[in-house]
Formats: sequence, C-alpha cells, structure tokens
Amino acid sequence: RSVIMNWMAFLIGSITSFVGTLGFSLIVKIRPKYLFFAAFGGFLAYAAWFFCDFYGQGVFISNFVGAIAGAAYSEILARIFKTPTIEFSLSSVISLAPGSFLYYAISSFINNDYPAAFDNMVKTLIIGFGIAAGMICVSIIPMLFSKNRLKHREFAAENANK
Repeated sequence: RSVIMNWMAFLIGSITSFVGTLGFSLIVKIRPKYLFFAAFGGFLAYAAWFFCDFYGQGVFISNFVGAIAGAAYSEILARIFKTPTIEFSLSSVISLAPGSFLYYAISSFINNDYPAAFDNMVKTLIIGFGIAAGMICVSIIPMLFSKNRLKHREFAAENANK
C-alpha cells in the first residue's frame, strides 16, 4: 500500500475511533469533565493497534498492545484525577472490540457456512483474549507496587481456605 493510503486509513480510523469512543462514553454516562479524556484513550488504543497491524503483527499482538496502551492510559488518568480506573478503561478499549468478526461469524453460521463461521469466531476469541490479557497485565502492575500489597496477599490467603 502507498504511504498516503496508509496515513489516510490511520486518519479516518483515528477520527472514527475518537468519535465512536466519545459516543460510547456518553451512553455509559462517563462524567462530562472526563469525556474528552475517555475518547482520547480510545484514540490511543486504536493508534497502538494500527501501528502493530501495519507493521505485520498478528491479530493477538495488535490487540494486546492496543489494550496495554488503553489500560495504561486509564491507570495514569485514574491516578491523576483520583477516580476509579473503570471511568476510563472500558472506553479506552472499546475501539478494539471485534464487532465485525462476530457479525460475520453469526451471519456465516446462519447461512450454514460453518468453516467461515468457525474462522471468524476464532478471530473474535483471539481478539477478546488479546484485549483481556493486555488489560490484566497493566492492572496487575499497580498492585505489585501498592502500599497495600501485603493486605492483598493476606486477603487472598484468607479466602483461599474458604
């Protein structure tokens, strides 16, 4: 692909991910003072995904890196604004959601094209696992360096025996 086509694809994707994330943030009732920041998180996750995809990384790695970018951004903003991380984390990764693959999987299944349905469902699951793994990796880091990490261990030890 030409350089101009790639940059146009990035520009169009960035704008739509920002606007789509903004719309999603409005639907889930993110506080108005955080709307821009939540939408920008969606842009960052999309940008990380785009560059990994552009440079030939697989579906899992691209979504994993995008989720790491979105989740890290969410963790940082949560500390800055002293608000729960969920205020930004869901909005930040919504642009990575595998909607088209899920749609094609269900459509293929309904049309009795089982090989295509299976292929699209596998891609959907891989993307979902990539997003989940990226978010988990980032959310574990603050726990490791938390002042309350001993309390986390004690709580886990107490509840493991129940």
